[in-house]
Amino acid sequence: MGGVMTKSWLFLLCLLISIMEVVMADGVKVGEVRWVVDRPYREGVSDLCKIDWALPESPNGRAIFFVHGGGWSAGRRQAWHACMEYFAERGYVCGSAGYRLVPDAIFPAQFEDVRTAYGVFKRELAEHGASAERIASFGSSAGGHLASMLATVDPEDDLGMTADAPLRETRPAATVALCTVFSCHKVGGYYAPKFFGGVTEDENPEIYAAASPFSRVSGKEGPFVVVVGDKDKTTPLETQEAMRQRLQEKGVRCDLHVLPGVDHGYGYGRESPAQRAMLGIVYDFLQDVL
Repeated sequence: MGGVMTKSWLFLLCLLISIMEVVMADGVKVGEVRWVVDRPYREGVSDLCKIDWALPESPNGRAIFFVHGGGWSAGRRQAWHACMEYFAERGYVCGSAGYRLVPDAIFPAQFEDVRTAYGVFKRELAEHGASAERIASFGSSAGGHLASMLATVDPEDDLGMTADAPLRETRPAATVALCTVFSCHKVGGYYAPKFFGGVTEDENPEIYAAASPFSRVSGKEGPFVVVVGDKDKTTPLETQEAMRQRLQEKGVRCDLHVLPGVDHGYGYGRESPAQRAMLGIVYDFLQDVL
């Protein structure tokens, strides 16, 4: 009898542990994740032009398209794998795209790649259980810039269109911007002539405006969430506040969250206190708007 009781208690204990592992404070883990990596979205352009997919066991109809940062000259799509896993465990179909980098390629090459990759991602969502109308773009720093460019470029605009692009409508339903470059302008922005092949803003002010989400805001964008650390000197808080004000003036929802004591580029993971705080903020936001 005692042996039976012991086995029953062990069973209940194991069941309780399993439940505790599944139920999270910031969402419910709904299943395992299947990975499909190194999927080319452009042929014969660059080996960087690939998408990694994280596919949920139980999709919730929503999707997230990740873009890595690195000053447009570094970074890799795999940097987002931990965050992709977090959201895929909660039912989101996730993709992370690589793109050509400076100095081998200059603007608008990076946006051409990202816009093309987003179109491929969007086109294939239905077969993975997600809606093409419920996608968020998600980026950090230079990746946040490219994710925000997606949000601010109309389908009629030829910027970033390529022969490989399957769709012109590449605006996401929502945008997640972590410590993001919203402006490329010399004043009030992240000024990087290397992104333009050494061309300065004085030499070509039009291309700097075209490459700045802040300058492109029209009021047609989906809602934004911006998460930045108060110790960030690369994309300081005032630049994030300026984008929030710009969007709100145009009638677009923009939630701004400030993480105390946090520096630039904190978001690539799920373990640190800052990462966990960010993931909880973003999860709640996306559950609300998508």
